Amino acid sequence: LVGQIAGKIAHDFNNMLTIIMGNIDLALMDCKDAAIKKTLELIYKESMRGKHLTKNLVAFARDQEPRQEFFRINEKIDLVINLLKKDLEGIEILREYKTGVPELFADPGMIENALINLIQNAIHATSKIEHPRITIKTDCLDNNICFEIEDNGCGIPKEQLKNIFIPSFTLKGDKDATGSYKTGIKGVGYGLSNVKKYIEQNNGNIFIQSVFGSGTKFTIRLPVKELTEEEK
Repeated sequence: LVGQIAGKIAHDFNNMLTIIMGNIDLALMDCKDAAIKKTLELIYKESMRGKHLTKNLVAFARDQEPRQEFFRINEKIDLVINLLKKDLEGIEILREYKTGVPELFADPGMIENALINLIQNAIHATSKIEHPRITIKTDCLDNNICFEIEDNGCGIPKEQLKNIFIPSFTLKGDKDATGSYKTGIKGVGYGLSNVKKYIEQNNGNIFIQSVFGSGTKFTIRLPVKELTEEEK
């Protein structure tokens, strides 16, 4: 019931935001005043954040069953990097893909959303770094498909690591007590809780290692599916 209500509210709210954003787009096309243009761009950016917020809230509220299928994790990572290419401008991306990694059997939409959230977190964490870098690795270990997303960003204080997957917990925006994030970067605290939920719904695990001031690494492990005789 909560998921249905959240979905209805999000649908209506997103419709309103779509109209607002469409009109801002039109206004920006004809705008010659630099100050007004800057204000319109800010409204557009915050509207986008509103759409992202409702998406994360709905995803957290709904207990959706994963629709699993086989796909290549390396290709999925490449897709997400392409989707985020504008946000990744100025950041060095290192891809260390192991050859021969078997196809992953999971919900591709859930894994894609998990990757988007993790890479966006890395982008935010490196916002004040002079030479930002994100390293993404894939491998197959102990019958698990593994992928890591590591950044050389601000890191997370040791005492806060236990809270990182708690819904609504964030260290960004007005919660940024250490001044680790660039002004304007905000968080609602549902991104990582959704990532954990997506991974666990696909029978996987997520681990975090972080050193404050040095960077953060997320490691995801998802089981290799053994085909039955009927599936072969």
